[in-house]
Amino acid sequence: MKYFYTLLIILLIVSCNNDVILNPSENFSNVDIIDIYADEEDLITLLSNRMYNTEISVILFYKGEKYNALLRSSGAGSRYHSKWSYRVILNGNKFIEGIREFNLSAQIFDKTFLSTTIATKIYRDNGFILFDSKHVFLRINDEEKGLYLLIEKIDEDFFSRRNKKVNELFKLNFNADFTFNNPNYPELTFDKEIPNDENFNSISDFIYAVDTSQNDRIYSSLGKFLDIDNYLNYHAITTIINNSDAFRNNFYFLKQEPQSPFIIMPWDFDKVFEEASAINSIYGYNALIVKLLSAESTRNKYLDIFEEKLNILDMNYLNNVIDSTSNKIREAYNADPYLGNGRYNFDAEINSLKNFINNRKVLLKSLLDEYR
Repeated sequence: MKYFYTLLIILLIVSCNNDVILNPSENFSNVDIIDIYADEEDLITLLSNRMYNTEISVILFYKGEKYNALLRSSGAGSRYHSKWSYRVILNGNKFIEGIREFNLSAQIFDKTFLSTTIATKIYRDNGFILFDSKHVFLRINDEEKGLYLLIEKIDEDFFSRRNKKVNELFKLNFNADFTFNNPNYPELTFDKEIPNDENFNSISDFIYAVDTSQNDRIYSSLGKFLDIDNYLNYHAITTIINNSDAFRNNFYFLKQEPQSPFIIMPWDFDKVFEEASAINSIYGYNALIVKLLSAESTRNKYLDIFEEKLNILDMNYLNNVIDSTSNKIREAYNADPYLGNGRYNFDAEINSLKNFINNRKVLLKSLLDEYR
């Protein structure tokens, strides 16, 4: 009998330990879990159609609440990756974190999973309209999918929640540019998000102004179609933080009133501070910045903005958000089968990020001095 009880205790201990290994996300203290359940055949259909927006019906659990929802793949590059992104649409008048439709972003280029949090702080502190995001851990049919960012969708409800006006909203796709000398016309490289129509006249008028505005009258001519200072701030910050995928892609043009100029809304930050795609220049390329740097008034304005915004790379400014967020997500990061679990060393990646930021400030200051 003593042997029986000893064996039973051993089995219970082993069983408990196995539960910890198999379900690491059960123990997270700072990251909420999203559990999604789908019919196996539907899930196979989704997996077989990741390049398309095929929707399946799912049941979702979050913070003890049950939701019926639609699930599909999302994103561009992540569809080719083993860890890919999703779009969730909740049925009925149900909301998670105040939103009904959201992305679950895999952030495939970000080995720290900190880039979006850092970039959001920087852009928001500089007056840009930004989406909200939150770290979550995703499981589908009890399989660990890993750490994700729950990201608010940019739509009409987004502006309503913020009491912001929106007359037109365009999103840049791959290789969008700002000149008719490039064969990538706006209908091919911009998405009209709001309203849902095929009217591209305002974007076409803006691009024509880029091509034709005289340099000595650039504020009075091009400035009718674009808030130039707003764009110069966006371009300087985006260069400084090495957001390399956000000069001809991954941002929005927002027109708040019918006659108001476009302003910029940043989007998609998983390449921020990515060393592999470092921009070794004081500006990332597109036809718009080339035009603005060719005019003395906007060139001088850009250089002044760039010099001022270099303070963004001060670690006294960034350390708090880096350290607080890394402490929050550490458990979930290490449980992610694509990040932790013997793949990346979280502390080493954070140290690498901080070193890159420090080195980048020195590099950009030197490049700015040379350019002047």
